[in-house]
Amino acid sequence: MSLSRPSTEISSYYNFLFFGRTDVGKSMLAAGLSDQVELNPDGSIKSGGEITDMVWLNSDSASFGGFGQYNISVKHVVDIPWLMRKPNEGEDKPYVSNASAAILKAIEECERLVRQQGVQYIVIDNGTTLDALLMAHVDPDNDFGRKVRQAWYGIRERLNAIPCHKIYLFQMKSIYADGKDPGKVGKMSVAGLAQAGGMKASYTVDAWYDAVRTWLSYNVDVLALLDQDKDGKRYLLTSKPGHLTKNKLRTNWSDKEPANLKILFKKAGLT
Repeated sequence: MSLSRPSTEISSYYNFLFFGRTDVGKSMLAAGLSDQVELNPDGSIKSGGEITDMVWLNSDSASFGGFGQYNISVKHVVDIPWLMRKPNEGEDKPYVSNASAAILKAIEECERLVRQQGVQYIVIDNGTTLDALLMAHVDPDNDFGRKVRQAWYGIRERLNAIPCHKIYLFQMKSIYADGKDPGKVGKMSVAGLAQAGGMKASYTVDAWYDAVRTWLSYNVDVLALLDQDKDGKRYLLTSKPGHLTKNKLRTNWSDKEPANLKILFKKAGLT
């Protein structure tokens, strides 16, 4: 058995991370990439249906809150909290009590769907709740940061081995200039992943920010902020000095784009 493999198996697929405040529509942004969802040019939903070309690696109970009004449903949802729930009496369901093991088991199912069912994208919805799930199931007095960091490393490596693009969704976190005063907003960053950088709660805000930025720089190819203007039109901030954004792709994206992943992926030559 050869130990080598072609570079196309390693570099043909990309990791996208979109972050934004609660209820800005991150899940809907991802759903809009599906062939089963038709978008208007500004990224708003024109028509929906059952999404069969994406699998949701889900840890957020509110992921699909707005889907029903657009007649959108998702055929393949691998729900980690459901997997970790003990079966009721007489209920036949899989059960994994350990958070890290449950996540890796869920990723196995995502890989099966990609390889056997033709699924084209994995949506991690969302990374912030996934981070909280990991932290809640690690003993805080027993090398807390290292264990959570190792768990994230395992998640990343298992997902990277699957031949499709991955879309990570994260909440947005305000980082205050002096770490205390909510009136002095210094930076906007991704909520979660603090422990992935080995940071504990006693560390400074800047150390937390640097840890998150370091993790992201190694693990994602595109990092963009999802927000909306005063008229309610959503947009993606894809590149702006001083903001936590990143784009390793050779694209003609502008710094501010409509929240339409179909258009952005087409510009990047990915569809």
